[in-house]
Amino acid sequence: MTDWLRKIANTPITWMFIPSLMVALPMLFFGNPGFYGDDLHFFQGIDKVGTWGYIWGWMSNYGAVYRPVGITVETLLYVIFGGRSFLIYWVSMMIYIGAVCILFSQLWQLTRNLFVSAFVAMFFALFPFNSTAFLQLSSMYMVVACLLTIQMIGVVAQTRGVLNVGQTFAWGVAWLLLLLTYEQIAGLVSVICLLLFLVNVREGFQVACQRPLAPCISLCLVTILFMVMYMITPNNPKIVSLKTINQKDSEVMTKSFSKNEQESDQIINAVSVAVDNSSMKSVGRYSAILSRVSKVFGFFIDGVGYGWSSLMQQGALGMVAVFTILFAATLVFFIPITPLDRGLASVFILLGFVWSLSTIAPFLLYKAVHIPPYTLLLPGIGVGVMVIGFLGMICPAKNIRVRATVLKSSFVSIMLIFSLLQYGYFFGLREELS
Repeated sequence: MTDWLRKIANTPITWMFIPSLMVALPMLFFGNPGFYGDDLHFFQGIDKVGTWGYIWGWMSNYGAVYRPVGITVETLLYVIFGGRSFLIYWVSMMIYIGAVCILFSQLWQLTRNLFVSAFVAMFFALFPFNSTAFLQLSSMYMVVACLLTIQMIGVVAQTRGVLNVGQTFAWGVAWLLLLLTYEQIAGLVSVICLLLFLVNVREGFQVACQRPLAPCISLCLVTILFMVMYMITPNNPKIVSLKTINQKDSEVMTKSFSKNEQESDQIINAVSVAVDNSSMKSVGRYSAILSRVSKVFGFFIDGVGYGWSSLMQQGALGMVAVFTILFAATLVFFIPITPLDRGLASVFILLGFVWSLSTIAPFLLYKAVHIPPYTLLLPGIGVGVMVIGFLGMICPAKNIRVRATVLKSSFVSIMLIFSLLQYGYFFGLREELS
């Protein structure tokens, strides 16, 4: 039995399948939440003016650089799969699962470290706030952009920046299309440049600077051009909202500015999620940050309890879900540990920090704390990379047994907590909409 578990745990495909299964189980066992909110507005708009009329109306109202590719993808997905709620929810879920699998695959190819790849993939798959993205159908283009961005970053890193003129141009066009899908990825150009430097630095500092210079310049120029056009677009709703919110009194600075965000907060409140967007009476940014952090901890505590009690109320299916979580946790203890020296751990911390900061940076433009939960989809990857880096840094490299115990126990703890939070949000969403 032990040998069988070890064989399964040592197979990379297992750690693509297990996170995917844990993401899919809530909807597989307990159904989908059904249409709500912006889903109905989408259908009404498409029925009124047609598919291409809706897309053209979006670009006419908001400008040609505000997510034109994203809204086109979103609208087509609604038109093709929106006839039945279970079908379009599964499409959204499979796109998200695809992002999880690609993340694991790219990490495995770059590091050849099974534990690190499995940890980051599982962390991202079950990251507590990601459910607010892939279970909100109007955010499907965000998940699509996430999937394609992970793939592009991984492939570019594998080229080590060795590209001819045609390839460099092609990557520039691909990056522009991604920016036109979802602008939050713009800051990740810094991650691409840093990653290209790191994969080449073993051959010398000069090589690391010169070899990827052409693709880095190309991607940076595309990003700068896009951001200039994005900022000067007069009807850009994000720019309008930024200016409006920053002009308001501090008591209403963090008030929700979009229907999606309001609905997401209402659903999260159903499971005592305290990461809301209600107004806060704070004396400054730092007080607001501390308040938000304390609410996140409250969300974790309340969400875990709600998730567990909800599973226990589901009878046999709830017990199967719990068994699946425990089986996945058991497999973790059979993953081989490849040591992370302090140098490599520092690289993970740096990459994770740059990834997280670059994707959260747009929200730092607000005078108060204004970060809708579903926008933490991309930063969640960086947080996972940082966490494995910190764990590698603090674990004693010489004591193999202690290192393995700390790393695997941390992995299991995160998996259990995040899984219960995922179920808590799912059941809270269904309760709110019932």
